[in-house]
Amino acid sequence: MEFDEADTDTAASASVPAATPTLPKLSLSRLIHASLPPDWSCSETAQERIQQCCIELIQLLASESNEMMQRDKKQQIMTHHVLKAVKELEFDNWLPELEALIQAKEAEAKSAPRSLKRRMEQSGRSLDELARRQQEMFQKAKQKMEEKIAKQVAAQTTTTTATTTGSTCHDNV
Repeated sequence: MEFDEADTDTAASASVPAATPTLPKLSLSRLIHASLPPDWSCSETAQERIQQCCIELIQLLASESNEMMQRDKKQQIMTHHVLKAVKELEFDNWLPELEALIQAKEAEAKSAPRSLKRRMEQSGRSLDELARRQQEMFQKAKQKMEEKIAKQVAAQTTTTTATTTGSTCHDNV
């Protein structure tokens, strides 16, 4: 829905957001072109219409998912709310592909050791052993830092002494 400046009162009274939502044009263009045969193209106007349809579909799904969430008396839209919304909107033919995609993503998430808890469980070490190893690593890092600082101080002392000695020698020449 577009408004010109003359319609600002109408727009405000209709509770239309000031900024209309958009999708990244480059990403959308890539998706469109990936769906087309290599020798086909899509006009800028057609891409804009596709973008408007995508935004409308997203808003429709989000709104219906929100209703499903509220019926369940929850405060966060979950995957099953979206699937219920898809069914409620009579996009049943999408469900098998969506469910397969969701299962693939869940399997991928389970196999990837992302969380600290999962990494700790997969390490096979006890919490005490992990804590001990962490302390050892902290000690080694502290020693390296102290050695580096000591070398820097020694280098500065040597440089200062050499500069002082060098200038004294220079004055004597």
